[in-house]
Amino acid sequence: MQRNMKMYGPMNALNVDDGSSCWYSDGEEGATQSLTINFGRSVTPKEIRIQFQAGFSAETCEIHYACNINDSSAANAACSAGWELVEEVETSDTHELQTFPLHPAKDAATAMANGKIITTDAMKIVFHDFTDFYGRVTVYRLGVYGTDSTGTPTETIGASSEKKDG
Repeated sequence: MQRNMKMYGPMNALNVDDGSSCWYSDGEEGATQSLTINFGRSVTPKEIRIQFQAGFSAETCEIHYACNINDSSAANAACSAGWELVEEVETSDTHELQTFPLHPAKDAATAMANGKIITTDAMKIVFHDFTDFYGRVTVYRLGVYGTDSTGTPTETIGASSEKKDG
C-alpha cells in the first residue's frame, strides 16, 4: 500500500463512515504493532469492536489504558511506562466485526478494589501473533464504546490515533 498515510494511516481505522478505509501496518518480522487512541477526555471504556482483513490480523491483542500521572491511587501506582495492561483478547482471522467486552469497566467497585484503572484518557492496542508471515495488520474498523465522566454513552468520536512500531 506504498506507505500512503492519507489513505491507510491510523485515523482510517476510526472512520466508520467509509467502509473501504483502513489502517495498514508496514509489518516487520518480529516487531510489535500498536495503535494508540487519544480520547481527549476521561472515559470508561466498556467494549471494543475491531474488524481485520482476513489473512492480515493479529491472533492476540493487548488493551492498555494510559496512566494518569496526577492520580496517586493504588490503581495508578501499578502502572509501568505510562500504560496498564487491562485486557488480553484472542481474535479470529476473519473479516467479520469482532466485539470484546472490557472487563475492568463492568464492575467499577471491584475493579478499583483490585487496583485496576477503569477510566482513561487514552488506550493502546498492541497486536501480537500475526497471521501474515511478514507481521502486517490491516484494520478496517475500530470502535471503543463506553461512558464519559458524566455517564453519557460514548464512541470513539473526537478521538485521534497514532501508529507505533516497536
